[in-house]
Amino acid sequence: MPSPTFWSSEEKLPVAQTKVSIPSDNGLSYQGGQRIIFTIPDNIEFINPINTVLECDFKIDFPATGEATTNSGAGWAQTRLMLDAELGGNVLIRHIRVYANSAEMPLLDEVQDCNILAGVRYDYNVDDSMRKKRSLTEGCGMFTPAQRNVLAIPESGYINTQNNTCFDGNILADSTGNFKFNKPEAEAGFKTAKLLLPLHESGIFGSSVVFPNKVVGGLRVELELCDANVAIKQLDSVQINNKFQSNPIFHSVDGLDVPKAVNASSWLTTNTTDTFYLARDNINGADISKVPFCIGERISMKFANTSIAGGAGGEAYQIFLDGVTEIFPRIKAIEVAPANPGTQTFDLIKITLEKACKPTITITHTSANTGGKNIYLNNPTMVYSTSLYGGGTALPATASFEPTYTLSNAALIVERVEMPEGYNAKMRSMMSQGGVLNYDFLTFTNYKYSQAQNDRVANIRVPIANKRCKGVVAVPTDSSVYSTIERICCGNMVQKADGSGGTFTYNIEKEGNQAGDVLGNHTAHSKRPGIEGVVDGLSRYQFFYDGKLNPSRPVVTSKIANRVSISQQSLVECEKCLAVCGIPPTSFAAFRRNFFVGRATAIQNGVVDLSTTDFNLQVEYQELTNPPTKPKLWNIYIGHLRRLLIRGDSVVVDV
Repeated sequence: MPSPTFWSSEEKLPVAQTKVSIPSDNGLSYQGGQRIIFTIPDNIEFINPINTVLECDFKIDFPATGEATTNSGAGWAQTRLMLDAELGGNVLIRHIRVYANSAEMPLLDEVQDCNILAGVRYDYNVDDSMRKKRSLTEGCGMFTPAQRNVLAIPESGYINTQNNTCFDGNILADSTGNFKFNKPEAEAGFKTAKLLLPLHESGIFGSSVVFPNKVVGGLRVELELCDANVAIKQLDSVQINNKFQSNPIFHSVDGLDVPKAVNASSWLTTNTTDTFYLARDNINGADISKVPFCIGERISMKFANTSIAGGAGGEAYQIFLDGVTEIFPRIKAIEVAPANPGTQTFDLIKITLEKACKPTITITHTSANTGGKNIYLNNPTMVYSTSLYGGGTALPATASFEPTYTLSNAALIVERVEMPEGYNAKMRSMMSQGGVLNYDFLTFTNYKYSQAQNDRVANIRVPIANKRCKGVVAVPTDSSVYSTIERICCGNMVQKADGSGGTFTYNIEKEGNQAGDVLGNHTAHSKRPGIEGVVDGLSRYQFFYDGKLNPSRPVVTSKIANRVSISQQSLVECEKCLAVCGIPPTSFAAFRRNFFVGRATAIQNGVVDLSTTDFNLQVEYQELTNPPTKPKLWNIYIGHLRRLLIRGDSVVVDV
């Protein structure tokens, strides 16, 4: 019988740990598409790589000009924008490269399109505690119960206006009609967010094993940033194209307690007014900090219920400037209207427009209780933003909305590990006598494959060059070309005043839990085209390697593709794959929204050599009701152990 552990002692090395800030080498500020370069000097002998973070300031820059048609002011109408709510600042890092800073500068580690891989990690390795931490340090969006809606729309990090890292919840008007935050007059616009981003998608900086920085001559770290239209998003609660029923609801034109019947509180097509009130629903009271709109934002309205006879897809109440079509009004003021005994029971939000306007209703309702062409509370009518449509119902060909971002004050925060002198002397002696230091770490190599939309059957050959593989994470992303506006607000058009153009015809992969992906009466669209994986009618898949099919029977995904249920075997394969690839699977809530195909090629601590065998992924798209609609770019991440062989002044990378 072995003795208890307290009867024995283990050799422990006393170490000290200190934080070191390393500024960037190549500038003070950066924008999308640029590179940030850091050099970790070799006088930092050892580092704890997993605790390395990128510290930086992030700020969205709104275009100053470009709106084609205005009724006051210049430039694009205002709207609130934010970072990707799921990924936060990690969406900004597209590629990571780590070099040894020795004479030859060998490439030690490279992960391409690591924001796609980070999307898998952040969607599948997440819980409430992680979400809260990421919202505080990484700029992720966090749902708050204080801003819950009443129309059965799922929780979203894209509706939080009270503690968003990119803007202040308290809005103030300025003299020009553009929105101001709760800051001095000279500081108009979006606020600067402080981000602390882990670099876990890099194999080296995702390792918990102390890294011998001195013996490789130090490290050179290159971070390539993504484009602004990939990182920046509009709030869900102001969009017509995404989770529409989370938007504020029209109450009345006078704020009285009797807007549920046809009366003066209705907004008739013959009425012209520059003020109206928002219902307390979806705002949860009369708190200005919960209002998703801002001063200077262009707005319109749309009927929310498709169940009323005569309606299809939600009838459009378009509100235009009086006497001028195709021009939406801008918000001049947002304020609280206090309750008035006898006429107004509760506080309401009052919206004042720059100019008087009136509604135009494209479809006359035929139900008995509509009272004709008017807007009132009993017919729930959602208010939405038109700021990104160039002042009209469609984006003008001459205008292009291109927000940018600035990333500044970038520094790597590195944890220096101070080993005892005896340990350092022993290692130096070993290296001087021709000894070899081996350093292993788990990393990913991305192999890409382009698949046409009409390819119903594809045999994807993956030219794997890695000898110690653990698993495969294959993410089929939507490779369609989208405009900036399509990416930011999930579409590029709204229904025209004459009813033409249709509704919800946006070529972006949908999400949802039911057939048809209907949330309430309206469809949700992906906020991250090109970043998230799309199932897109995939019926089944199977891998081929080691001269046989793996698994022995195809993995069926039809239920996921048809959005009717769960394909359990597919989720089991994903779970095993994530576990061996160092991504603990704690949540599968995003299995349909961010779809991927997984395969564990080894178990536990094992590895397998896939460099000497043909490796293929066979996919079939045989669904009739949900055929493929997207061209796809498969990002096939091979999780593998990479070894650094350090001998004297040389570093050899064994992949």
